[in-house]
Amino acid sequence: MVEVRRPFIDKTEGAWNWDDPAVISALAQAQAGVLAQIEYLRQHLTPETPAEVQNPIRDYIAATIDVIALDGQRQPAEMANDAADRGVAAAAHANAACER
Repeated sequence: MVEVRRPFIDKTEGAWNWDDPAVISALAQAQAGVLAQIEYLRQHLTPETPAEVQNPIRDYIAATIDVIALDGQRQPAEMANDAADRGVAAAAHANAACER
């Protein structure tokens, strides 16, 4: 998610505004990429996926949706960053569960 969102984050560093076509384009591309990744994860979560893997993946998906929703709603960066941090933590839990 971070890599897909990077062009949007890069466009919002320094002096920028939400109406800048480059910012709008970068946000749209980031949201599309993130949604594709979310759908991929959803397609591969099956009833056979162990709960200790499935639950953190669902938490990751929820946090990721929060990030793109907050960006799209033009909320303060701190809010999206908090959601991104939740996603990172959830991904770490999922990875740890897979390594067990």
